[in-house]
Amino acid sequence: MQETGVEAESVNIKQSRVDRLTGYDLLALGAPTQYFTASKPLKIFLEQLKGLDLKGRRGFAFDTRLDSRLSGSAAKFIEKRLQELGIDIIRPRASALVVCEKGAKPEDTMLKDGMEDLFESIGKELGTLDKDATGESGMTERQHLGWAEKEASRDRMTLSERGGEIATVIGIILVALFFYAHQAWSTGFFTSAFASTEAFLLYGSILTGMAGSVARLVTGRRNISRLLELATSIFWIVSWLFYVFPFNFAHFADMVPKFLRFLVSWITNDIARIPFALGILGGVAFIPVNVILYLMVRRLLRR
Repeated sequence: MQETGVEAESVNIKQSRVDRLTGYDLLALGAPTQYFTASKPLKIFLEQLKGLDLKGRRGFAFDTRLDSRLSGSAAKFIEKRLQELGIDIIRPRASALVVCEKGAKPEDTMLKDGMEDLFESIGKELGTLDKDATGESGMTERQHLGWAEKEASRDRMTLSERGGEIATVIGIILVALFFYAHQAWSTGFFTSAFASTEAFLLYGSILTGMAGSVARLVTGRRNISRLLELATSIFWIVSWLFYVFPFNFAHFADMVPKFLRFLVSWITNDIARIPFALGILGGVAFIPVNVILYLMVRRLLRR
């Protein structure tokens, strides 16, 4: 890290003073993997951090472990605890793989070839990322990764957040019923161009908008819903990009209570076309962004 011009200090947690940590911008914590998780001294150290205000600090977790999927990961445990403390993970966790011959003592464990070079490059990367985060250089792809890491850390929803999705679903259903009332009472809002195909596309695009909320409500996870929202965006674009505008907004307020009609009576066909066009353009832009975010978050969640 120092090679990138960042001032760094290496301290054994047994000699570190917890109250001094608030003076650091970046905390890189590591420990050996023992019994599939972090070592006991590191766990005790992390418990002591709960009394500190570390929000806004940046963090990185690493460990040493055997080259086996069954070895567990101290870094995974550390990274989760850092996130719970409000620390922004600046780079996904990393492991220095070790080898230990059968029957050898723990102190005879050695790093696999290439691990020293790997962590030397990680140190340089952390130094560069820390400079980026403190504004010493311009926008980088790290900021996009930071967005994905933030989304990954909040992928699991609380019960109250899942309950909020119920309100969203109810709101979408009410919108669908509002348009259906126009159709059922023949207010004139729908023109003669509004045939069965347009009806399917209108109500289909509205109701598929519930898919993401329903998925979050049922699963309690955010990332999986992005696939459904992606499908919704595609449906919206296909629905309205190739079809006529079958509405007459002079009658849009007819189904609104009279004392509230002034809120929407100013909307004309020309004005209404603007959000429709923006919705199509936004959907086109949203698709690649959502795909990339979904894949990045999924990769982080699988680590």
